[in-house]
Amino acid sequence: MSEPLLSLRDVGRSFGALAAVDGVDLDVAPGTLHALIGPNGAGKTTLVNLIDGALKADRGEIRFAGRPIAHLPDYARARLGLARTYQITSIFPASSVRDNVLVAVVAASGRTWRLWRPMVRDAAACARALALLADVGLAEQAERPAGTLAHGQQRQLEIAMALAASPRLLLLDEPMAGMGPEESADMVERLRALKSRHTILLVEHDMDAVFALADVVTVLVSGRVLMTGAPDAVRADVGVREAYLGTGEDAA
Repeated sequence: MSEPLLSLRDVGRSFGALAAVDGVDLDVAPGTLHALIGPNGAGKTTLVNLIDGALKADRGEIRFAGRPIAHLPDYARARLGLARTYQITSIFPASSVRDNVLVAVVAASGRTWRLWRPMVRDAAACARALALLADVGLAEQAERPAGTLAHGQQRQLEIAMALAASPRLLLLDEPMAGMGPEESADMVERLRALKSRHTILLVEHDMDAVFALADVVTVLVSGRVLMTGAPDAVRADVGVREAYLGTGEDAA
């Protein structure tokens, strides 16, 4: 059995008296889509913040590709191959769709920002940006201002920007948030294609999407892992259904 790409042991983070993440163990195997689900306030986004370095853990060990990373800042973790999208869309709305991705390509290349102007004339960089847009289904929208895209397309653009760094692990924090049924169905197909080439940790409240995509599901409740297992086993578990799936609550 291969070593986990991402491994957490007894990871915790408190805010005052509130233990938002409380002794979490988690392994994400390479080549899988691992979904993290749970009710409101379960600690899902806090846990992702601890993984990518936006927050520091109070305790525990976080290892990425066998290397301890809990002491590293977020930019250093990104250089090791962690890339993330966020619940709230974050793009440059006045710039073209292509140029949004080109910014990410420039950043991933390590070139300084004073070289931005020549980069828009760099055929290789532009080709890379267009290839990433094709991966998420936005190649035909390349010249549009990003702010004119539909909400679901903006989420696709964010994923393209995250992919610019050729990450070893892609952290997706509710990529279907705010989408209608058609947009969600389209995103599921996009992620299905991406999971064949990328290891993904997916935080998502859309249970139809989770069970259509995930190889492994971890259920987080009150900052603790309730269960990790195959999607069918998680869906059938009485404790999971009582804690989350059968409550009718969303998992934002």
